[in-house]
Amino acid sequence: MVLIILLAVTLTVTSIVYHIKLTKIEKQLQETGYYNPVSVGDHSLNLYSCGSENGRHTIVALAGWGDGEMSIGWRMMTADVEKDNCVIFLDHAGYGLSDDTKQDMNTETVNNEANI
Repeated sequence: MVLIILLAVTLTVTSIVYHIKLTKIEKQLQETGYYNPVSVGDHSLNLYSCGSENGRHTIVALAGWGDGEMSIGWRMMTADVEKDNCVIFLDHAGYGLSDDTKQDMNTETVNNEANI
């Protein structure tokens, strides 16, 4: 019985610490501009735009291949492209800071819902 109580207390404390840290990280990402939730019906997708707003092209990078923080990790690789183009990083539902959904998600439906 003592082990079960100890396990329950440990899981509770771990969960509380996790949510406190997650809130702190979300606030920090919002302050630096990386957290921009866009409502797409019953859920939100995180969208980060960088580069030249009126650039020659708009390039949409859709995260969801196991890279949960694409907008942060890929910025070094897109620096040259951003000079003349608008680059939009969109976290697929359930990845990064986007909400999860039961809706079928693909590039076309995400682009349409986020009005990209």
